[in-house]
Order: sequence, then C-alpha cells, then structure tokens
Amino acid sequence: EIFIRVNSLGIKLRSSDLALAQITSKWKGFMKQIEEFAAEFQEDEDYIIESGLSVRLLTIFATHQSRFKTIGKLSVKMLKSAWEKAKDSLRFAINFVKSNAEIDNLKHISSPFLLIPIAVFGNLKGEKLTFGEEKMLLRWFFFAHMRGHYSMGSSESILDADLSSLFKNKNLTDLTNILQNHVKKFFVEVNDLQGKTRRSPMFSMLYFVLKHNEAKDWLSGLCLSAKHVGKSHSLQCHHIFPKSVLREADYEKREINEIANLAFIGGMTNRHI
Repeated sequence: EIFIRVNSLGIKLRSSDLALAQITSKWKGFMKQIEEFAAEFQEDEDYIIESGLSVRLLTIFATHQSRFKTIGKLSVKMLKSAWEKAKDSLRFAINFVKSNAEIDNLKHISSPFLLIPIAVFGNLKGEKLTFGEEKMLLRWFFFAHMRGHYSMGSSESILDADLSSLFKNKNLTDLTNILQNHVKKFFVEVNDLQGKTRRSPMFSMLYFVLKHNEAKDWLSGLCLSAKHVGKSHSLQCHHIFPKSVLREADYEKREINEIANLAFIGGMTNRHI
C-alpha cells in the first residue's frame, strides 16, 4: 500500500517508508494508527508523517538504535510494545519543545532528529524531570539546533551515539559532552555569523531569542509569532538595507542576504515598507 501510494507520484522512497511497508506487511491496520496518531498534533500532522519520527522512535524503543535494518525481523508483539512508548515519548518531546522551548513551528528546527533524544530521555525518566534536567535538556536542544548537530556528518551515526549514551548512562551530562565534542563550541562569535543567511540554523535561533524576549513588530506592536491568524500578521523577514541600494554600492549577494541585514516583521509591515 505505502509503495503504491508513494511511487504513483514518482517520489523516491525514504528509509522510513520502506520500514513502514515492512511493519504494515505483518501488522494490519498500523498505517491507520500512524495517521490517527499524527492527527493529534493538528497543524503539525504533516510534519509528523513526513519526518518519519513515529516509525523512527518505534524502531529505537524496539532495538535501542535508529536504523531500520532489523525492523522486519521484529515480532508484532515487540512492535506493539515499542509503538506505545514511541507515541507517549513523542507527545512528551513535542510538548516540551513547544511549551518549554517556546518553538511555535516545528519546521524552524534544524532537524527532526532533535526531538528524538528529548523523547527518549523523557521515557527513561518516566516523564518526570527535575528542574535541573529541564534546564540541561533545553540547553542541549538549543545548542544542538544552532550548531546543526545532526547535519555535520552521518545523521544516523550521530543519533546512534547520542542514543547509546542515553540508554547506557541515562543522564544529560554525557549527552551534552558528546555534543560539545562534535560541534566544538557552544558560544557564538562574530565570525560564526558572517556569511550566514536565512537558511542557517543561526537565523531561526535568532528568532527563538527574539521571541523569548518578547520582541514585537515595529508597526503593529504584535509580538513575533509564527501562529498569528491572517496574512497581514504572518511572520516574515525583510532586508534592513534595501537590496537595490546595497547592489549599487557593490556589495556581494552573500553580504546583502546575511543575517545581520535581516529583520523579522509581520506581513502588513512588510507590504507597508
């Protein structure tokens, strides 16, 4: 079923699609469970399905690693047990990121994999975090996002190293040490921002910081948010110094589009300018 649905559109199958096909071949009705679960997340329903997070977490709780190579060998009983953990843990992770980290759009994070260590740690702790653990998990999340932790090399290998540490040590200190050894530094210097555009995780990190500090659109007075209703107040960004002016002054394209020359504003303000 999944093979026909995907390939009828001429889209290349992802590893999570193939894993899903293997699961549904032995567990009838699993596809419907995936869809019903994703529907819980309302505006993030498509993100949950397209990211393959549900199947990835099922695999992780069944095998303690992230790759799908053994998923076809698991019994239905093992799959069902892992599925319950996957659902609960993903609910926890998304609630944590949206409420504690104040992320109003999951598409702003640099990788869906960022949700997985949060989900696994929440499960290992019985969803009972201390104040210190909550702060450490937030710290790990923001640094991992900002530095593109899962984009620096083989994402599955990096994730498996994180998972191995969590399942073995059940603490965030070791997880944070792995992150620091990988990305080398947490603090941001001027040269870290030079040449960075809106595609960089640094740009969305800037939005997270501004939002946390209750930055407002300079015309409407509304706080910045990706959840405003109506195009007039949709979150947009605008060049501070106009592109045409900078081109005439012989600035290069990469300089014109740097983060330093971009501001977050609402749709109405953007059109007003």
